[in-house]
Parts: sequence; C-alpha cells; structure tokens
Amino acid sequence: MRSLLAQRFPVPGAAQANARRAAEIVAGADADLVVLPELWLSGYDLEHVHESAVDLDSPELAGRRVGPLICFDVEFPELARALARAGADLLVTASANMEPFYSDHQIASQARALDNRLPHLYRNRCGVEARLVFVGGSRAIGSDGTIAAEAGGGEELLRAEVGRAGTGDDRIDYLAQLREGSKQRRQSLR
Repeated sequence: MRSLLAQRFPVPGAAQANARRAAEIVAGADADLVVLPELWLSGYDLEHVHESAVDLDSPELAGRRVGPLICFDVEFPELARALARAGADLLVTASANMEPFYSDHQIASQARALDNRLPHLYRNRCGVEARLVFVGGSRAIGSDGTIAAEAGGGEELLRAEVGRAGTGDDRIDYLAQLREGSKQRRQSLR
C-alpha cells in the first residue's frame, strides 16, 4: 500500500481553503492512503473548531483495517493494543505534537508499531500557531519498529510504501503470545 503523510500547515479557521488544499494534495498523491494533520480543517485554535466541524462519512481506506490514534494517544500502549486486538492491520496517528516533546512521539510511534507488529503511519504537524511550535517529524514505520521514511521539521510531502502486519516469526508474534498467555493464566487459576 502506498501512503502519503502530508506534513503541511493549515490556515487557521479557514475550513474551505484547507479542504481545497487537502483535495489538491489527495489528487496529486498517487497513494492509497493520505494522512493529513490533526485538526487540518479548522486549525489548532479550538475556539473556532465548531465553525469548521464536518460529518464523518467516508468510504473505506485501500482495503486496510486502520486503527486511528490522535496525538497523545500514541503515548499509551493500551490504546494501540486495543486497536490491534480489534483487528487493525495498520496504525495511523494524526498528531499536532509540539516543542519540547519531539522525542516522546518519536519513541512512542516506533514502540506502538513494534508492540503490536503493525505498520504505523505517524503524521505530525509543523509550523507555529498560538505560540506553539509544532515539530514535524512525520514518519512511516514498519511492523518491526524501523523507520522506513521520515520528514524533517518543515512542510513536506512524505511518500512511503506501507508494509503488512506481522513478522512471519511466531516467537515474536506478541498478540498471539498475549492471547495464549492470558488463556494459560486463566486455566491455571481454576
């Protein structure tokens, strides 16, 4: 699956302009999945988010079962694990991570891929808004936790091939071991 992580700066409060820009990015993407920044349509000024809200009514993303995470979610292993256990075969995080927390999300995004043996597309915002400096660093991560492609701190379109879930090695199939381990613990308690 071909992906495009659109690390772009939206125009705060300009939902129509941001939607047009998103359509241009998607039209030229030559990708099965395009990930835009968190709060792309409205910007990060939450006082105006209600003016830019839209209904979520979209078709399925390239035949994959996508487990969506938003920003801070990536720092909690339980959320990604729940998505993996529910059948996700790809994690996608839309984030607006800012200084000084770059390394928090770099480590967490790789760990969530490795924890669950799922590819992970982490898309972060860049630019400055409301005195917040957004750090970029969007990345495509393989199911083994390695970074396949990574953006810098400015606006960039990051193209990456997205691999499949799993490793083919049962010794490191953490979800299967977790389920088996849980079953064994329950049986031993009886």
